[in-house]
Amino acid sequence: MSRVGVAKADITSWVTKAVETVDLKNCEINVQGKTEKGDGYVGEIVFVSVNGENNENEKQYLDLVVKHGKSNDDLRNNIPVRDTFEGEIHVYEKVIPTFQKFQREKQVLNMFENVPKCYLTLMLKNMEVLVLENLRKVGYELHDKTQPMNADHLKLILRKYGQFHALSFALKDQRKDEFKSLCDGVKDLFIEFLKNTSVKESYRKSLETFLIMAKERGDLDLYQKLKDLIIRDVDDILVNSRSQKEEQCVLLHGDCWNNNFMFKYKQNDRTSPYDVKILDWQLSTLLSPAFDLAYLIYANSSQTELDRFDELLETYYSSFSNFLRDLGSDPEKLFSYKDLKRHWAKHSTFAALSMPTILKFVLCEKEDAPAFEDFRDGDDLGSLMEIHLTDPDAYYNRIKAVLNHYFNYKF
Repeated sequence: MSRVGVAKADITSWVTKAVETVDLKNCEINVQGKTEKGDGYVGEIVFVSVNGENNENEKQYLDLVVKHGKSNDDLRNNIPVRDTFEGEIHVYEKVIPTFQKFQREKQVLNMFENVPKCYLTLMLKNMEVLVLENLRKVGYELHDKTQPMNADHLKLILRKYGQFHALSFALKDQRKDEFKSLCDGVKDLFIEFLKNTSVKESYRKSLETFLIMAKERGDLDLYQKLKDLIIRDVDDILVNSRSQKEEQCVLLHGDCWNNNFMFKYKQNDRTSPYDVKILDWQLSTLLSPAFDLAYLIYANSSQTELDRFDELLETYYSSFSNFLRDLGSDPEKLFSYKDLKRHWAKHSTFAALSMPTILKFVLCEKEDAPAFEDFRDGDDLGSLMEIHLTDPDAYYNRIKAVLNHYFNYKF
């Protein structure tokens, strides 16, 4: 095995604790390897297989992933690695079990269960650990990150986001104190990230680079609209857009780019998935539902999908409102379709202005991805985020579609 960031004995120890939760004995644990360098920004993923016996002495197999924090001290001192893992562990330890219990009590037939099974979480000194099921081994796969998702992929995620968001509204409506307790201590790590001066500068540079590209390509209307916007303090625009707390907030997924979804397909048809699992809850926070929707749609769409925006929004709201009724609350009172459109108009700014930075990560070649594990004390985090564009035209067309939609779409 190569390039595993922590000792194999540590991984084996964590997995041993995890299998104790499912009563496996006589286990053989095989640490198989990890994802490529640069695939994880603050964490590492290690693949592990377990062969054991259940209480009936029958053979049983588990395929797991161990997700743990990076051990680079310089990185940990400059990026809130601990906080990101605390947020994700809170989702798996508290949020998901609370939502599952609530759904069972309401006798919901089609429950929201679209997260990997979690076997163990640990908060150790200078290390954080989650042991999760390996979704690849049960047929789930990633969508190609360099290509936009088609409407079928987006609609499936939107329906699941509708259910997940509805759970917040219903719990807050019916058990306000329990919902408040669930949200206590939840942070917005995007805000913390943007407090870094070099990161703010990187976001600004990405917008200014796109501005030059628009002028060079003769898209003068888009150029002028964007120029008028970023002449103002774009740093404050980004931060302030996430600082406006309001009553109609939910627990968000928070990190809605391509590689945080794994899909299951029928046979060889990769155009229309029938199930999805939502990964990486490290940026989960408490904000308007529109933040998840805008990030998802803008980060994963081309012009083709944005032309069907009304259809996408209606897909989300139909799932949300039907599920909220199943849970015993009234969507017209808590979050109507009119409210949703108002929230989009108010809260889509952050996603739109973040896309010139976000899509650099999405569209870059693997060798150009920022290797946060190589971070050293004194390094400029913003400079690390500067990525070479291997296909500037593809990048430009994706951003152009997003920003035109943002500026032109009016309810």
